[in-house]
Amino acid sequence: MILEANLTAGREIGVERDRMIGSPLWSFIVREDRSVFYQHLRDVFKTESRVTSEVRVEGKAGQNLWVRLESVSVSDPHGKRFCRTSLIDMTDRKQAEEALKKAHAKLQDHARELQETNRELEGVAYTISHDLRAPLRAINGFARILVDDFGQALDEEAKRRLAVIEKNAIKMGLLIDDLLAFSRAGRTAMNISRIDMSSLVAEVVETLKSFDAGAKADIHVAALPAAQGDLALIRQVLANLLENAVKFSRNKSDRRIEVGSFERDGKQGYFVRDNGVGFDTKYNDKIFGVFQRLVTDREFEGTGVGLAIVHRLVTRHGGRVWAESRPGEGATFYFTLPGKSGS
Repeated sequence: MILEANLTAGREIGVERDRMIGSPLWSFIVREDRSVFYQHLRDVFKTESRVTSEVRVEGKAGQNLWVRLESVSVSDPHGKRFCRTSLIDMTDRKQAEEALKKAHAKLQDHARELQETNRELEGVAYTISHDLRAPLRAINGFARILVDDFGQALDEEAKRRLAVIEKNAIKMGLLIDDLLAFSRAGRTAMNISRIDMSSLVAEVVETLKSFDAGAKADIHVAALPAAQGDLALIRQVLANLLENAVKFSRNKSDRRIEVGSFERDGKQGYFVRDNGVGFDTKYNDKIFGVFQRLVTDREFEGTGVGLAIVHRLVTRHGGRVWAESRPGEGATFYFTLPGKSGS
């Protein structure tokens, strides 16, 4: 193959045009890429179609340039075949691709580090929570023994203090249970299947109504389209949201809770709405955090983990969860699941 070149090619490669003309093309290709070039030539003469390859050529000041070879086999009037090749500068694109690959690799490394850190934190949380159970049971047990065995000898203040110990030991136990549940929410293997959301919500509502807190709630459930997800995990999402709605609307005489659906950005969405105490949306960044509460234990019992579990489970499904509310006007919690599964 004999090279024909214009002035622009000469400037890019850093070789005088007169020197390039008549020189073999392989002499300008870096040694490591010449095998690609030779295969390129073999492919050209095997087919009548245009053949493309990418190689590096030796540029000026020792800087290698990426070029795309576009070649086609042609014949002269005497039937002799030869190769006609164009060189197209690809250096900028290749540099951009390389920068993108490095950024992607760095992002993957960062994601792996975050996953490893999360696994370590979940493991630590599980271990700590598990190890705290025994001393808490001892504290609660001995407080109960003191009341049962020595209650008559204790004055009212001593009994009150023991009651405080017992109450806080029970609360700590609930915190541990919720912390373990939060840890499991990120570790449990998922089994994705089609979920009949109408049946699932009816099941959760029936369970709620078996308790006094939910028996008086007016719960309206619209016809819900099916979803794709892990049945047990989505049941937990609905249970937590409905329990919250029941709890935070219990002071309303006309307590009303609604469950419905919507579509957003190609994803199937669901919502749970109540007419309870509500909250200021400036705290939206806190309500899904672990142990984050906007009310006191005296107003409403709880540990501040339920919504954090909802957030983790929905996120694991590739969905999103958010809330809209106003103080005294109730709250609506929305969550989406990827894709639509039909009704």
